[in-house]
Amino acid sequence: MGELMYSKSSLRRAGSAATAVAAGLATVVPIATPAAAAPAFRTERVSVSSAGVQSDDSTLTGDLSADGRYVVFESYASTLVPGDTNGTGDVFLRDRQTNVTTRLSVSPTGAQADGASSEPQISADGRYVTFLSFATNLASDPRPEIGYDIYLLDRQTGALDRVSETADGRPADGDSLGPSISADGRYVAFQTYAGNLIPGVPGGNVLLYDRTTGQLSPVSVNADGTVAPSGGFGPFISANGRYVAFVSYSADLAPGDTNGVGDIYVRDLVAGTTVRASVGDHDQQIDDSRGGQVSNDGRYVTFWSYDDNVVAGDDNDAADVFVRDLVAGTTRVVSAAADGTPANGYSTGTELTPDGRHVVFSSVATDLVTGDTNGTDDVFRKDLRTGATILVSRRTGGVQGNESSSNPTTTPNGKIIAYGSSATNLTAGDTNEQTDLFVTKIG
Repeated sequence: MGELMYSKSSLRRAGSAATAVAAGLATVVPIATPAAAAPAFRTERVSVSSAGVQSDDSTLTGDLSADGRYVVFESYASTLVPGDTNGTGDVFLRDRQTNVTTRLSVSPTGAQADGASSEPQISADGRYVTFLSFATNLASDPRPEIGYDIYLLDRQTGALDRVSETADGRPADGDSLGPSISADGRYVAFQTYAGNLIPGVPGGNVLLYDRTTGQLSPVSVNADGTVAPSGGFGPFISANGRYVAFVSYSADLAPGDTNGVGDIYVRDLVAGTTVRASVGDHDQQIDDSRGGQVSNDGRYVTFWSYDDNVVAGDDNDAADVFVRDLVAGTTRVVSAAADGTPANGYSTGTELTPDGRHVVFSSVATDLVTGDTNGTDDVFRKDLRTGATILVSRRTGGVQGNESSSNPTTTPNGKIIAYGSSATNLTAGDTNEQTDLFVTKIG
């Protein structure tokens, strides 16, 4: 089942592509040269210590609070906080207002974690942080067999709770991965290979943790509540906690699923419905899809796929980013070239804002905007309302990054975007020769 081990962080790291479609409801609007002045860019590096010391190892991805003040990220660096000697990956938080960096993946007594921690996600107000860890000393009763567990940290009280455990507090008997947190920090969706967390629910499914009740419930289920035979992975929970998008190979979650590949599904936790979102513009089945994200109203779902039959005219033979309108029943290309034609390179790593307006993604294509001349992966933001695409991974003042940038995440308004980059020219003094985490504010 190794192929099922996808998470939000790992999905951001994959490569993908872009295309365009010139028809249909608000179809991809070709990006004309704007008459107004280009937006201003302000970029800072956040994977540094409180004293500004550079990291001595890579930082690939992070997550932002709603106002962009707090950034959580994973890193193997030992130079970000004093006394980091555990030689493994930790979860850190950077306060962009005070420029203070702290390590979050420590035991309740303050001891360093004895195993790697990663994939942090933060609530809108910055109070709650969920992450996964291989450590055995973060919970009072470690698993008898070492593996990955999901934790939820309350930064206000300091309480660190293990999410992936049974109702009576017993450790999981399998790995749990890919946490995704709601805006208020109440719900955490994750994938698990444990078979003992919920009676009757086998490993390989997506579960939901409710912080208020302390209960777990299955998410990768069909309309009548039956657990998916082939499970689910790669969950993303909407900001309001109502919808969960995930990937599944199961043919039993929605009618007519006969393609035998990974599809994106959306579970409405209130209505109790499950629908397939990764279908073509004419409702046709498509090939493998990944990276599903859903808007707060459950209407818009973004994903990426290598399939060239999702929309008409997609002939670039590369992965593209798409958006499905579940109300209108349409699918259109997000990662289109500036003139509306298929992009000339892959695009992937999507994140959708809660209102469904903005999509951030990474792409190696050079024709998504005019003037993209660095010949490497960049981070872009697409406005689905206006059709405008912006190249985000720039230095303050607008100079493009000189190396690859990817794994973007954004604030709800789409104006503050964090991403990993190996570029050395996004900020002054970047000499560590590592992939660093940057934050760019647009406007």
